[in-house]
Amino acid sequence: MPSDQENMEKLYPGLTVESMQHNQAVFSDIIAKYYGDPGFRERLDADPAGVLNAEGFRIPPGRTVKLVFNSDEVMNVVVPWIEPDASNPPLQD
Repeated sequence: MPSDQENMEKLYPGLTVESMQHNQAVFSDIIAKYYGDPGFRERLDADPAGVLNAEGFRIPPGRTVKLVFNSDEVMNVVVPWIEPDASNPPLQD
């Protein structure tokens, strides 16, 4: 059975379990700033990856960052993409 670290590396290449825990701790501060500081909100909207990096949020190299918002009618769920391999073959129609 794969370890947590092996699963994390498969789901998020370039990030470790420790990096993900760090990101979770930083994320709540980022959200509080987003809703409490209009200037921060404008900067994050304009340059998500740059602002997240500046705040200490670790993003794997080569990744694009996109802000997605929930509403009172829509809740977004992000499903990580996994490279197909022998243990995870591509889906067939």
